[in-house]
Amino acid sequence: MKKSILFVSIVGLFCSTASADVVSKIEYEGLDRVEIAAIEDSITVKPNREYTQADIDDSLKALYKKEFFSHIKFVKRGDTLVVICQERPMVNKVAFEGNDAANNDSLKNIINGRIGEGRLFSLSVVKDILSDLQLAYKTLGYYSVNINPKIIRRAGNKIDLVFEIHEGSKTTVKKILFVGNKHFSDDELKDILSTKEEKAWRFWDYESHVFREDKVDVDIENLTAFYKNRGYPFFMVVSASAEMDFDKKSHYCTFTLEEGDKYTIKAVSLSSNVDKINAKDFEEFISVKVDTPFNEGLINATRDKIRKEVALQDNPFIDVDIDIDYDKVLSDSGRL
Repeated sequence: MKKSILFVSIVGLFCSTASADVVSKIEYEGLDRVEIAAIEDSITVKPNREYTQADIDDSLKALYKKEFFSHIKFVKRGDTLVVICQERPMVNKVAFEGNDAANNDSLKNIINGRIGEGRLFSLSVVKDILSDLQLAYKTLGYYSVNINPKIIRRAGNKIDLVFEIHEGSKTTVKKILFVGNKHFSDDELKDILSTKEEKAWRFWDYESHVFREDKVDVDIENLTAFYKNRGYPFFMVVSASAEMDFDKKSHYCTFTLEEGDKYTIKAVSLSSNVDKINAKDFEEFISVKVDTPFNEGLINATRDKIRKEVALQDNPFIDVDIDIDYDKVLSDSGRL
């Protein structure tokens, strides 16, 4: 039987820690407008005192937080720690080029003092401004606008900031689509919208077929009022989407609807829980009629009329509320 000998080598593991360093003085390079006194409290490294890389990292974070510099570097030269700073440029002026649909004053209002003459340049602020400028153009119907910020270097670490704007043309509405409408045709619903499809014969009303998101919001309200005033109290617009066509010149707008059931007024009553007010005195102001479709607009108008008449009789603090009981009744077709 063979015998084997197992040699085990034991290696010692040594943990080492980063050694501390010491400098006798701290100097700054690249400072022009920024005073040393404004930043030296951010430097955790102190002369003739040990420091580590963690102190350098903390100092860098604190200096960047001051927002004076675009770049900072620490360099050790002999027994001196040199803080090399690159100050952010100062804005000399802000200008716009290529803007016809929006004037300079309206665009300056969007900037709203965030960047301008005498302020330090900030790329993050410019990005926010670009987003707001594009949003402003969208409200005017320009969805293919291209805005490019151009920086022109000037003496004394100053810059001119120019927003080059290529507005393009207004984006129109190519097609309006409805999903879920069973009781009203597409044409009936299109008639109540403020957004219109682009048609050659509608040249006299060009703005009506320019796509704008705020018009879509208005049309959601228009559709809701239309249905709720015609017997559909639980109608809702499930979604309203707009997809830009491949040509980037027009949109397809789609409204997804949930009509709900149709309701008819079966009974109307007026009651009062205030002793000094007799409900019968105000029945003449009820304009809601039995056996007519539910009409939210008319119901609210009736409430407001009675509320006004009650107030005119020296009752300014008495309110009038509406209590509606929705009872589903089978129609002739058997559908609720």
